[in-house]
Amino acid sequence: VGIKQTEKVFVYCGSLGEQYCWEEMYAIFTQYLNFDSNCRFLVLTGSPSFLNRKIDNCIENKLIIKTVSAHEIPLYLNIADIALAIRKPSYSMQGVAPIKLGEYLLMGLPTIASKGIGDTEELLQNLQGCFLYDHNDLNRIDHAIQWINSEKTDRIKLSQLAKNKFSLEKSADDYLKALRSFDV
Repeated sequence: VGIKQTEKVFVYCGSLGEQYCWEEMYAIFTQYLNFDSNCRFLVLTGSPSFLNRKIDNCIENKLIIKTVSAHEIPLYLNIADIALAIRKPSYSMQGVAPIKLGEYLLMGLPTIASKGIGDTEELLQNLQGCFLYDHNDLNRIDHAIQWINSEKTDRIKLSQLAKNKFSLEKSADDYLKALRSFDV
C-alpha cells in the first residue's frame, strides 16, 4: 500500500455521500496533518468517484483511496491507527446501528464516532479508545485532534471490550431477546 510503519494512519471504510460527512473527516485529517505531517488517510470505498475534486492537490499524496473486497478489509484496517465513523446526525439516524463502528472496535481500532447515531453514545460513553464526536460543538475538530494526540489505547484490550458489545454472538443474543419480547 506504500505506508511506512512510522506513519499514523487514519482510515475510513464504507460508502461516501453527504450523510457520511466526508468534509468533517477530511477536516480532521488535514488539521492533524498540520500538527504532524507523518500521517496518511486510507479511504476504503466502493464509491471513489465521490472524492473527485474534493481533495486539495497539495495533500493528494497523503491519501490512499482504494476499492477492496470484503475479505481484504480486515487486512487494511489492521494497518490503521485511528478509524473514523462520522455520520450526519438526524432524526432518522436515531434508529441506525452503524455496523462499521463495531468492526473498527472489534479490530481494536481507536475510533472517532458521531453522537446521535443509534445508541452509539450509550454504547461508547465510557469505552476507552472512543471519541464521541459532537456535531453541535463549535470546537469539535480541535477536540478530536486533542483526543488523537492523547490517545494511548491498548488495542487488544479495546478489541476484547468491544466483543462484549459488538460481537456476532452478542448481536444474535440481542435479536433473540427482542424477538422473545413480542407476544406471538
